[in-house]
Amino acid sequence: MLYLETKETMLPYRGNDNLLRRQMQNYAGIFQSLAEYYEGIHQTGAELLLNMANALQYNAEEIQKIPLEGKRYEQLQKALEGYQFSVETLHIEESSDGSLQLHLEVGNLRRGEIHMTLQPLLETLLHRKLQVLEVQKKRFVRGFSILFADALPFDIEAYGDSIRNSYTGNGDSYSIFRFRQSMICMISDGMGNGENAARSSRLITSLFQRMIISGIPQDSAIRCINKLIQSDTYATLDVICINRSSGMAYISKSAACPTFLLRDEHLHEINGNALPVGIISAIEPDCFEVALQEGDEFLMISDGITRSEVSAWLSQRKKEDLKEDVAAFSDTLSRQRRKDDSTLIAIKVCKANAQIGA
Repeated sequence: MLYLETKETMLPYRGNDNLLRRQMQNYAGIFQSLAEYYEGIHQTGAELLLNMANALQYNAEEIQKIPLEGKRYEQLQKALEGYQFSVETLHIEESSDGSLQLHLEVGNLRRGEIHMTLQPLLETLLHRKLQVLEVQKKRFVRGFSILFADALPFDIEAYGDSIRNSYTGNGDSYSIFRFRQSMICMISDGMGNGENAARSSRLITSLFQRMIISGIPQDSAIRCINKLIQSDTYATLDVICINRSSGMAYISKSAACPTFLLRDEHLHEINGNALPVGIISAIEPDCFEVALQEGDEFLMISDGITRSEVSAWLSQRKKEDLKEDVAAFSDTLSRQRRKDDSTLIAIKVCKANAQIGA
């Protein structure tokens, strides 16, 4: 059964000691992008935005000089020792896709306390769900060497492509990126055509990505961008944020095309009727939540792709390799003369492969 609910959404975000520095760097990038956007429209405003970007970047670099990472370990160690655990080794590693591994060597610990006490305590301190990957008994002492990792029920695949129309440059922009435990996919279609439309859609996707990485909830980010760029140029914005930990997809739509969800061979449409970003002073994006199931597939499109083309692709694809299926769809679209820019992103939800220790 499809669970679909209109809701105010928030991208779950957990900071660390480097949060402030990364936020300031991203805000500097936001002002830099806005300065470039307004350079040909309002020179004085563009200079002011550039000065703000430079100031934020300078402060971010100064913060980076302060050694904060050691405090994170010290605070975690003190919390564990407060429960009478003897922490001999503590190592935290975060990979590029945002997944975390935590290696602990702990004395004064019984095996039963690993799952009953230590794991819940670490989950509370780190604000994330964990699983035990490996447990080794330490020789001659009462303690264990334990490897924890994020407990993520799903893996996510996502691929996209964009084909320009037959008359002007491509006014669509799209982005696929990972942030911590989430995969974020978005499409923006600049109103009009050619370079003006492209500038608008590129700006919106750039600002949105920087805001999300700075910890701003996705619906709030859209409203903020709307106020920043309101002008004669505006664009659609279609966003799916899939949180691998919670097993939820958060969808925000501003004048975007339907999102298709293929579940158990049934095709569902997720539609909204919100206005484009930048057209009026205040907008409310349409926001939805979908509880994920293994095997779910999402298809995002811009308005250059028709429902009949989507249906034809779904009936002809091989279903074995998502990347190849997207390439095949793109190749089919490019063989025909396109009246409008055509952008697609396909997303597949797979069960995560995890080896959980005893």
